[in-house]
Amino acid sequence: MGDPGARDVPDPASRRARTPDGARRNTKMAEANGPGRYETLMEVMRERRSIRRFQPRPVPRALALKALEAARCASSGANIQPWEFLLIDEERGVRHIAEILTRERKYIVARDPRFPPLGRAFHKDVPLYILILGDTRLKGAFPQTTDLVVDITLYASLAMATCQLHLAIEALGLGTYFHTPEEPTERELKAWLGIPAPMTIFSIAPVGFPRVRRTSARRPLEEMVHWNAYDLARYRSDAEVTALLRRRVIAIAMSGRWPQAMEEVAAASGRGRPSR
Repeated sequence: MGDPGARDVPDPASRRARTPDGARRNTKMAEANGPGRYETLMEVMRERRSIRRFQPRPVPRALALKALEAARCASSGANIQPWEFLLIDEERGVRHIAEILTRERKYIVARDPRFPPLGRAFHKDVPLYILILGDTRLKGAFPQTTDLVVDITLYASLAMATCQLHLAIEALGLGTYFHTPEEPTERELKAWLGIPAPMTIFSIAPVGFPRVRRTSARRPLEEMVHWNAYDLARYRSDAEVTALLRRRVIAIAMSGRWPQAMEEVAAASGRGRPSR
C-alpha cells in the first residue's frame, strides 16, 4: 500500500494546460501547426546543402547563438543532452584550426593511398568554426543495454543536435558542412583548446556566408518507403549499389588504381538479394 499521507502531484505541463493561459497557448499552437508551418520547415530542409566556399566576412555572434539555440532544443536519449559547443572566431584561432584541418588530408592519404590528395584551400575563408562536443561520461544514463546501443544512443543524440544546428544555419542565411575529424586531428584540437579527456569532438561545422549556393539530387520518396513489410521490388540490386558507389568514389580514378578499386567496391557491396 502507498503512503496514506502521500498525494499525487499534478504534472506542471498538465496544470498549465488547464489554466486560461495554458488553454490560449494550446489554441495558438494548434493554429500554428498548419500547412504553412510545415512548408516553411520543408523549404529550409530542401534548400540546405553542404557549403565549402565562403565570403571572407565575419559571422555576427548573435547569429551563431541563434543557430546554437536550435541545436540546444534537440531531442536526446533519456533527455541527457550530452552536447556542448566550442566556437572559434578570433582570427588567430581560426587560422590555426584551418591549418589543422587542411593538414588532416595527409592522414587520410596515408591510411588509404586511393584517396585523392585534394587540397582544402576553402578553409582560408572560413570565419567561424563550431565544434560539437559530446560528454562520453553521460553514457552512464543507459546502464541497462549493450555497449553498441549505448554508443548509438549517445552519437545519435549528438547527430540530432548537429542536424538542427545545420538547419538553423541555413535558415539564417549562412552555410556549413558536416566535418568529422580524424583521430590525430581530434587529439591535436583537444590539446590545443584544453578540452577535457571525456569530451569527444563529434563534428566540426565551418560556418560562413556562402559565396555560392549549390544543388544536389535526392532520391524520390517513393523509392525508400515501405508500408507494413519490406517491399523487395524497391530493394536495390548489387549492380545498382555498385553503380552508386562508382559515382561516389569517382575521385579514386585520380590515383591510377581505378579498375582495382572498382573490383574492391563490387566485392564489398555484393551480398545478393535477400529472400523473404
